[in-house]
Amino acid sequence: MKRISINEAREIFLSTDAKYISQEQSQIYYDNFSGEIALDTYITSGCLVVKSDFNWHIHAISVDSNISYAIQKTKELMDLDTQKLMVLTWDEIPDELNDKMGAYKFVRGYLPYSDQSVRELTIDDYEQVKKCCSYDAMDNQIGKNLSNEFLTYYNDFINDVNVINLGLFIDNNLVGFVQSFLYKELDLSTVNIYVNRVQRKKGYAKRLLSAICATSENMMYCYSCVKNNSASINTAKSCGFQFKGAYLVI
Repeated sequence: MKRISINEAREIFLSTDAKYISQEQSQIYYDNFSGEIALDTYITSGCLVVKSDFNWHIHAISVDSNISYAIQKTKELMDLDTQKLMVLTWDEIPDELNDKMGAYKFVRGYLPYSDQSVRELTIDDYEQVKKCCSYDAMDNQIGKNLSNEFLTYYNDFINDVNVINLGLFIDNNLVGFVQSFLYKELDLSTVNIYVNRVQRKKGYAKRLLSAICATSENMMYCYSCVKNNSASINTAKSCGFQFKGAYLVI
């Protein structure tokens, strides 16, 4: 593997569509590339390889990236007992990685959409949000994490000019919310969505996703969901999102 500087790695990364499938690695591919945190960065077989304190990350940067070879070369540098390896694929997933746990990555562009039941959330909606974010033992961990984070940092999200928070109200009750985290310098947004468990399978997620993708023109919207969540995958596709790659734990 060829070692490169952080500036070189950042230039390579941002010059490709790889940035659209990097949500899980935002702390590396956005913040750390500022140069404030020292990382080991490499390029090999059309893949960007980044080492943080405890983990290694391989990011395909084109359809010609040889992920299998990059994994082999990266493992030669790793401490396999203490370090983890994460891989971001481009388009197709190599056959030998199909059984790995992780998330699918989807992307779509701006498209006008109108829904009178969807509006931007305000500070005054906190009690509604608190009720919507209540969950029980049947809810999955991702849902719990999203709802807990939204409640914990609600004021910050509402006051952040780079975060758009929309809610869907049915009979004056909030049934779900969606967030758009704007990276304006990259013309992209990452999307989080939550629908109360008892309100799912009613088409509400599709309405929320469609609404959030109509908030900022000239923006690419990035959506991520667990590999085995067929409902979320189908919702993304029904809203016009296209599969771009996968984030896998090796």
